[in-house]
Amino acid sequence: MSRAKDILKIAAWLAPEDIPAEVLPDPGRGWTGRRTRRQLSGILRAGDADGTVSIAPELQREIRERHGADGRAEAVLYMRAYLGDDDPAITARCFRLLPHMLAWISLTDPDDDFLRVLDLLDRATVVLLTAQNGAAARPLIDRTVRSATRLLDDDDPRLLTVRDHRASVHEQEGAPHRAVRVREEAIAAARLDPDHPAIWLAYANLAVDLQTIGAFDRALELARRVADRHRRVLGPAHPETLKAIINVGAVQRHSGRPAEALAVWRDVLADADRELGADHPVTALIRRAIAAEDNPGDLEPAEPSGPITAETIQDWVDHGAAARRAGNPAIAGAVLRRVVDEGTQLLGPGHPEVIRARWHLAGCEKDGGDPAAALATLRTGLADADRVLGRTHRQTATIAFFLIAELLDQGHQEEYEAMLEDRLPDQIEVLGFGDPIVRELAVRRSALRLGRPSWWRTR
Repeated sequence: MSRAKDILKIAAWLAPEDIPAEVLPDPGRGWTGRRTRRQLSGILRAGDADGTVSIAPELQREIRERHGADGRAEAVLYMRAYLGDDDPAITARCFRLLPHMLAWISLTDPDDDFLRVLDLLDRATVVLLTAQNGAAARPLIDRTVRSATRLLDDDDPRLLTVRDHRASVHEQEGAPHRAVRVREEAIAAARLDPDHPAIWLAYANLAVDLQTIGAFDRALELARRVADRHRRVLGPAHPETLKAIINVGAVQRHSGRPAEALAVWRDVLADADRELGADHPVTALIRRAIAAEDNPGDLEPAEPSGPITAETIQDWVDHGAAARRAGNPAIAGAVLRRVVDEGTQLLGPGHPEVIRARWHLAGCEKDGGDPAAALATLRTGLADADRVLGRTHRQTATIAFFLIAELLDQGHQEEYEAMLEDRLPDQIEVLGFGDPIVRELAVRRSALRLGRPSWWRTR
C-alpha cells in the first residue's frame, strides 16, 4: 500500500474538500495503478467539483498524528507543480488551489518553511494580484514575508520582491496609504545595488501608489526618475523603458493634464513603432492610450493576436467604459457583454474585471431604456462579487453602491433602505470616509434617519 500511503500523506496536509486530483501523485499505470486505486476507493471520495476528490477531516488528522511531518513538504511541491507557470488557465488553477494553500498554512509552523514554500506562496500571490484579488492573497503574502525575512538576507532581491508584493496587496485591499508606507520601508531596508532592477520595479510601483493617493507631484517626479534610469541602463527603445515613459503620461493624465500625457505618448509611439513594430504589445498599449484620449467613442474591441488573457479582458473593459463615457452605447454594450461572456469563461464570474464590466454594462442598459435589465445585471454582479471577492473588495463595494442607487431610482424603497444600512460599514472599511461614494451613502443614510425625501445623483 506504499503508493496509496504516499498519496494519503499528501492529502492530509490539504483542505479536505475538492482536492484537484492533479495535485496528488498519479496512482500509476497497469496493475500497480489499479491496485492503488482499489486501496484508495472509499477513502478518497469524488469531490463536488469535476476532477476533484475529498477526504474525511478525521482521517487527515489520524494520518498526520501517525506519520508526523511526512507529506508536508511533498504537498508544497505537488501544489507548485499544479499551479504551473504563465498560461491563460493559471488564474483558475490558483483559485482552485487557494483553500489548500490556506489549509497547509494553518497546519504548519513558519519556522519549518523552506525556499520552495516561498516560491509557491509568492507565485500564487502574484497570480491573485494580477487578477485584482489582493485581499485573497493576504494570508499567503503574510506567511511569505515572515518566512522570507528568516530565510533570506537583506541583500537578496527576493526579500524586496515579496515585501513589494505585500504593498501591492495593501493597495488592492483599499489601503493605498499603507501600501506607500510598506513599499517605502521595503526599499529603505533593501541592501542592494542602487541600480538593481528590483529596486526600480519597487520605485515604479511606488509611483503608482503615490498617484492613487493624489500625491501627483511626488508620483510624477518618481515616474520620471524610473524612465530616466531605464533609458540609461536598458536603452531608449527597451520595452521596459517605453512602459516607464507611458507611466509618466499616465500620472500626467490622472493629475488633470491630458494634453501633456498625449504629447508624451505620441513621442514614445514613434520609438515603439520603429524599434518594436506595430504589433508589439507595448506599441499596442500606447495606441490604445492615445485612442482613449483622442476619440474614445470610436473604440472597437481590440482583437488579440494570441489567446485571450486577463490583460485582454482588462483592455476590453477600458474600451467599453471609454465608449460609454463618449456617448456610444452600441460599442460600449457590445464590448462589455463580450467581457461578461468571455471573461466569465476564462477568469470566472467573480473576477474583478468581470464585476467592473457588469456595473458598466448596467449603466449602458439603463441609458438604453432597459432599467429592469440594469437591475438584474447589478444583482448578479453583486452576488458573484460577494461570493468570490468578499464584501470588502473594492469592486464589491463599487457594484453595491450602484445597486443601491438603482434600487432607489426604480422605487424599491424598502430594499434600498435595508441595503444602505447593511452595506455602509463595508464601504467605510474599503474606501474610507473621504471617498465620494462613502460620503454619498452617508448623506443618504442621514436623510433616511431624519425622514427627508430620498434623492440620488444620476451616475
